[in-house]
Amino acid sequence: MQENNKDGSTVKETTESIIAEQTSGSKTLQLILVFIFSLVLFLVLSKPFKSFKSTDELPNIISITPQTIINFGGFPSEIVIGSYIREIGSLDIVSKTFDADLTIWFMFNPKSISLGRISQFTLDNAEIKYKSEPKTRAEGNNVVAVYDIKANIILKLDYKNFPFDDHIINFSITHYGLSPYEAIFESSKSNFMIDPKIKITGWDIIGKLVKTGFIEDTLNSEDKTTARLHPRTIFSIALHRIGSRHFITILIPLILIFFISLFTLAFDPTESTIGIAIASISAIVAQRFVIEDMSPKSNNLMISDKIFILFLTISCLIFFISIYSSKISGFYKNIITVLLYTITLIYILYIINPFS
Repeated sequence: MQENNKDGSTVKETTESIIAEQTSGSKTLQLILVFIFSLVLFLVLSKPFKSFKSTDELPNIISITPQTIINFGGFPSEIVIGSYIREIGSLDIVSKTFDADLTIWFMFNPKSISLGRISQFTLDNAEIKYKSEPKTRAEGNNVVAVYDIKANIILKLDYKNFPFDDHIINFSITHYGLSPYEAIFESSKSNFMIDPKIKITGWDIIGKLVKTGFIEDTLNSEDKTTARLHPRTIFSIALHRIGSRHFITILIPLILIFFISLFTLAFDPTESTIGIAIASISAIVAQRFVIEDMSPKSNNLMISDKIFILFLTISCLIFFISIYSSKISGFYKNIITVLLYTITLIYILYIINPFS
């Protein structure tokens, strides 16, 4: 009887020893995976902060080529257009607006186009708060007309890369009272100046672009003869996101919750491990309110949304695994852990695409 008790005790001790070794090995594996995952993730996520990547589209414009000038029937009068931005009062990427204090100027031949017609230009997608009377001066055979403007400009932005998004903010000048048969706009980057003292919180101005051409208004989609053409110039500013506030606030909590939930697979199956798995799901759902509060409004899924869905899905999988973990050996738990880390890393690489 004593021998049977002794044998039973030995088996129990051996089993406990094996479980302890497996648990210790699982914890070591978890720490190694956390280190590798964190290192690779740091290298992947640092790439968007070092390079410019914008998916914003320019406003509609058709470029002018020598052939189009011929199609216009000769040599339309050239109007040189330029802009100087004195101040950007408030740039709100979330609500897609910015306040601008700027100057728009035109250089034209008064024999071809009158000052009155020049003054009829339109600052597209903007609420004009102030527009000065033109200040004019002669420059050779041409006249330069200068207009000081304060406006709230509405932006068209693409947020699918948020919170790793860079942006190109555009404002365009269109003259609906002229056609390219009469006059075309000419400009260059040297005619677009931005006050170097302008600082935008969270953003760095890294470049500018000017594009001239014309737009086509079609009154009847079935009758191309009703199309009306108008000269247009687009001024663009390239903004690169700086700082890591959004990244830290949105993604770091999700990553930490992900680590904690995966660590439950390294311990013996108990009610507490299932409780941690449930708490992880609750924490990720709660983090959604933070993400929603900081994210811009968009009809499409953003990177922040995709990462949230990823970690929520992984946490739910870990919860179901925890329920049946007593039937899964430590070896297979380690395989599952490695697979979950690998899948998560590959998916993050896929959606961020740092090598594009």
